[in-house]
Amino acid sequence: GQDFTGKLRDAGCHAVLFLNIGSYGGGTHPWNDSFGQSKPAIDDGMLEVVGLTTYQLPMLQAGLHGTCICQCRSARIVTKKTIPMQVDGEACRVKPSIIEMSLLNKAVMLAKRKHGRGDVQVNPLEKLHLTILRITMQQYEQYHYDKDMLRKLANKLGKMEIESQCDLEQVRNMLNAKFEESITYPKVSQDWCFIDSCTAEHYFRIDRAQEHLHYICDIAIDELYILDHEAATMPQTPDQERSFSAYSQRIGAQNERRNMDQQGRSGSTALYWNKLPMPYY
Repeated sequence: GQDFTGKLRDAGCHAVLFLNIGSYGGGTHPWNDSFGQSKPAIDDGMLEVVGLTTYQLPMLQAGLHGTCICQCRSARIVTKKTIPMQVDGEACRVKPSIIEMSLLNKAVMLAKRKHGRGDVQVNPLEKLHLTILRITMQQYEQYHYDKDMLRKLANKLGKMEIESQCDLEQVRNMLNAKFEESITYPKVSQDWCFIDSCTAEHYFRIDRAQEHLHYICDIAIDELYILDHEAATMPQTPDQERSFSAYSQRIGAQNERRNMDQQGRSGSTALYWNKLPMPYY
């Protein structure tokens, strides 16, 4: 081994500290990491030997380092007079002796399981009762800054109960299954996306590639809006038509008049004009 007695005397050390941990006492770092070949670790099998002067000893809590002596796997201390020591925190006097220090083994760390934790009941999250509303691309482009207008123009598809912790990918699969199996739900094209109606002053679309990043509770409270790119365009304002039923009635009357014109019944054409609802201006 190597004798460090001269180095300890030159540094004027008042105490010698043997460590196998990087820090202790709430953040005290006696060893300077810039010294030595490796940083202190509890599993590297190395001991750090630190010398402390009367000035350094009280300043450890303030962030000061000690005098780094060496890193070793074993140490031998030879004393020639009685010296004070601490063993497991207890003060004692050690007569002249030879003390050898080395790593004994690695302790296996076990985590104890706290009793009574299995009886804790976690309350399930409330489910969201959402009304599914569909809007067209033309409606969205024209009125995405007007929430009230889009709410009036949206086509109600039905209601659905959804877990609040579901992400949008899961909700999409649930909605597609509803659209395919249920008779009450109108047919919706595969090219549709979610609309965020509660995180900004206006509505905006959510990219399909980012649906796994959003939860349903982030974009909907009582109403869930979906944007159908291939849906038929409905009337845009209540000034043009009072309701979707009036719009459907007008289209039906126009088709009936067109069929009568093709059959050559020009005399009764004027009668079918009377079936059209009066436009509102």
